[in-house]
Amino acid sequence: MAFLLLAASMLLQYQARPGAWRLMAVVGLLLGAVYTKQTAIFAAPAFAVALFAEEGLALFRKRSTWLAMVGGIVGLLPLAAFTIMYASQNIDSAIGQGAASITGGTPAARFGLQAFIVYGRA
Repeated sequence: MAFLLLAASMLLQYQARPGAWRLMAVVGLLLGAVYTKQTAIFAAPAFAVALFAEEGLALFRKRSTWLAMVGGIVGLLPLAAFTIMYASQNIDSAIGQGAASITGGTPAARFGLQAFIVYGRA
């Protein structure tokens, strides 16, 4: 939540005093929020709409806008790869079968050693 609030604050600062570094800071802080809690991605379209409402089509003529968009997309690639690679493991772990699948079918304690090394063993 802190990263999301900082990103929103930086967006307001960018709208008051435009500067490429402020826009990059918005993207960096928003990425921090998304890596902390993935549901924070909901703010990205809201931020984009706020910028478009403020600047209109002139927004797309700025180099900093394109750099921020590319930086945001590139910044999300590791998260997307991790999500794709470990989605099934996360589901198994959430329903209590993650450690059991690693230990050969015997259910492990939720707070046992096996439960904490599931990702490493996978």
